[in-house]
Amino acid sequence: MGWNACCHIHGDVVSSLHDIFHSCHAGCGYEVRGNGEMFPLNGPCWSLFFEYIGNILYALFIRRLSNKALTVFVVLLGVALAAFAVFNVSTYGNIGVGWTLEGVNFWAVPYVCFSLFRWVCLCRVISSL
Repeated sequence: MGWNACCHIHGDVVSSLHDIFHSCHAGCGYEVRGNGEMFPLNGPCWSLFFEYIGNILYALFIRRLSNKALTVFVVLLGVALAAFAVFNVSTYGNIGVGWTLEGVNFWAVPYVCFSLFRWVCLCRVISSL
């Protein structure tokens, strides 16, 4: 085995390690299933991402709303979600959105926020009884 063969093997190992590192690096666009997912190495993280958005909205704005204003906001989110489902905005035939980086998938914000703020509204009403 000559010097050129050793350099070739070393180059293959280094390029393989480089490829492995970049495939595990977050945000490099590596596709595991080929679906264009936001978090390809941990699929359920898209839901947590939108739940964080809902929690930040709650911490900054929603907690200051009165019960009536919160009820109106929840009803508006419900109407937006129902319209999304009825008019098939996603063209998927369902409301399972949020897992890719396509523009329509940011409809996951009302999808997640409706359920989160609905329970906040319900807890406020029950605690006031």
